[in-house]
Amino acid sequence: MKKYTSGATTAAGVALANLNSLLWVAFPGGGGLGAAAPNFKLNIMPVDPENPNDAWSFDRLLVLDNETTTQQPALTAFGGKLWLAWAGTDAAHRLNLLPLTVSADNHLSADMQHKITFNWTATGGPSLAVRQVWIDQKVQQQLCLAFCGGGGLGAAAPNGELNFAYSVDGFGWPQSQLTVWNQYHSLLSPSLTEVPIGTGLPTEPPYMFVAFTGTDTKLYLSGPNGYLSGLKYIGDNDPETSNYAAAIGAYNNAGTWALFYVWTGSGSNRHLYYQEGLGFSTQSANYHSAYSDTSEFAPAVLGVDWHRYVAWAGTDAAHRLNIAEFSELQTIPS
Repeated sequence: MKKYTSGATTAAGVALANLNSLLWVAFPGGGGLGAAAPNFKLNIMPVDPENPNDAWSFDRLLVLDNETTTQQPALTAFGGKLWLAWAGTDAAHRLNLLPLTVSADNHLSADMQHKITFNWTATGGPSLAVRQVWIDQKVQQQLCLAFCGGGGLGAAAPNGELNFAYSVDGFGWPQSQLTVWNQYHSLLSPSLTEVPIGTGLPTEPPYMFVAFTGTDTKLYLSGPNGYLSGLKYIGDNDPETSNYAAAIGAYNNAGTWALFYVWTGSGSNRHLYYQEGLGFSTQSANYHSAYSDTSEFAPAVLGVDWHRYVAWAGTDAAHRLNIAEFSELQTIPS
């Protein structure tokens, strides 16, 4: 996929998912190409990576007129549906989850009867991922939700603790399946990705990784055993930083699953940065790149087989949506 700059505009970071060999993107609506005030309504539309086309995508655009967010939403495919999560614009910023049905011709419909508004609150947006687990010698998929804790329903100051919950069907979310990591904190959106089953032995369990931007603006990664590592570039050994949420994905690199970590440069530096980890190491000097493209907010990434996609809001006045494969971006000295 070559770089695609859409006529769609966004007011915050975006989300990416893959279903039916299409990319699906979700974003809070911007003010249009005239750069008017954003409306923050949730937008979801497909993009054909083989032939991105505004007319085709906009014909299938779904706008949720009564659902708004000022934060980056989350989107993933689970159980043959798309699932959309977001932090509401109510005072407490309660989390919401909505299943979306995709028709044979790739039009969307929202299952509003099954919309869930949690009592969980968030600072920043949520993250969604699908986890595979072995149960009774069979693989079961679970929908996972991650977020950084808000101040509760009383809308107190957020604590930013990392929260993780899962559901076996997307509809039931028992409180007993919520885990809180109170030793890690962020005021932005976390990012989840799973390295699939089959990276080693056929019965090897998958690994779930979470990336986040700390309250100190440094970038972090936590793996399956709960270890925490800070992202550094070995070339200068300096911690990587961002004022926006980080993004993490995994892709099949010649038979070995590799993580890739993407972020927007800190301060006035809005360039996109990329770091790849073979063998699940995020500190490989050979896989560190900076790109000429600049992002206004947090980027989103998605690994599909050997493809690595990135979506972001441009730094143009309208903040147009951009989607590309990393192989199509122009690197610059980092």
